[in-house]
Amino acid sequence: MFSQEAARCYFNALNPNFIYKTVGLIGLVSLLYFLYKIITGKRFVLTGILLFLPIFPFLGFSPIIVVYPYKVFAIIGLIVFLYKKSE
Repeated sequence: MFSQEAARCYFNALNPNFIYKTVGLIGLVSLLYFLYKIITGKRFVLTGILLFLPIFPFLGFSPIIVVYPYKVFAIIGLIVFLYKKSE
């Protein structure tokens, strides 16, 4: 039962609906684009950071710790998209 609740808490922060509510539609698209670029560029450190973020609310920290990095990564994704578009 404990592992089921832990998995629900962890994957709730990775839910696209949660991400959409925190960063909006353009932020969700740019975050997904940035994730695509991270995975295809084999930058696994950044992927690890994004997968490690949902553990913080489970450990008792405020869920706001997850929201702000999602917004930062969404902004970075938008910058990467616009930069690649201009080349």
